[in-house]
Amino acid sequence: MNIEAEKFRNYLVVRVKDDLNFDTNIVELRQVIEDSLEHEKNFAISLTKNSFLSSMTIGTILQCYGMIHERGGKMAFIHPNEGDSDLLETLSFTCIIETYRSEEEFFKVNM
Repeated sequence: MNIEAEKFRNYLVVRVKDDLNFDTNIVELRQVIEDSLEHEKNFAISLTKNSFLSSMTIGTILQCYGMIHERGGKMAFIHPNEGDSDLLETLSFTCIIETYRSEEEFFKVNM
């Protein structure tokens, strides 16, 4: 998986450059977050428009959220596709994880 991380104010924006789907190994995403927890508190995961949040992906994201929340941090999703947005809302993730339609919206809100 191709992942890029950039510091923005009090967030580490983690851009997943490849589509998340059933075949994608998401261990790398978890590793980036785990490795960064020593220095970072808040994370925003920027997805591609073709990403698909499988049950394995959701499980890993919940584990990451737990690690972040345990340290008093926050997690956000940036531009999940429409299906993933609906899924996140159905699972009530949107109550605990902020969701933004675009990086521009995320940057504007977090200025």
